[in-house]
Amino acid sequence: MRKKKENHNKEVMVRLTPNELEKLDSYRGKVSRGGYLRSLLNNSKPKVIPKSNLVYHGELVKIGNNINQISRHLNMGGSVNFNILTNEINDLRRLLIGIGENHDKQSH
Repeated sequence: MRKKKENHNKEVMVRLTPNELEKLDSYRGKVSRGGYLRSLLNNSKPKVIPKSNLVYHGELVKIGNNINQISRHLNMGGSVNFNILTNEINDLRRLLIGIGENHDKQSH
């Protein structure tokens, strides 16, 4: 059963220092300030993609979409060029290896 959507018609104003606002904006990513604060109140901190991972995120989405299209095509009885499939899988591997190497460098 779907939860009834509540109308957000109450307003709260908060004054922040420039440093506090910068922190809030770095935590929230692309989520609106109101949406981020509301999620904190509801104990459901939104998943924010760090700026350093945005490029990887976009690339992973593209590769995932390509693999889904190949899968859909195969499920409908189509055939696939295994060179194309191998290239997509290799692109994914290289991207994941790059993410791992960058993560290791940032952790040290």
